[in-house]
Amino acid sequence: MAEIEAAVGELESLCAARPQAPGAEVYRLASRVVDLAGFFDTGPLFDAGYKLHIDAAVEDMRDSPAEIVVPLTTDGAGKPVGGSRYIADFTYGL
Repeated sequence: MAEIEAAVGELESLCAARPQAPGAEVYRLASRVVDLAGFFDTGPLFDAGYKLHIDAAVEDMRDSPAEIVVPLTTDGAGKPVGGSRYIADFTYGL
């Protein structure tokens, strides 16, 4: 759990700093959080107040930041959340 907290802390700090091109580092840290959380059957990130933000972009078309924003909750697992432009829906499981 300490490793997840450390990775989330790094991710929060990076996002707060808003560097010029944080994409690769944000991806690395977010992937680490998801990978670590996958080792716990209890899903420590669920019901902890976290939200998953999914951005979308299509070549030669407009970007769609926050295409989907979904709170990570045990109640929301398995329920599709509709996208606003390019993504039809998103569903996550426990």
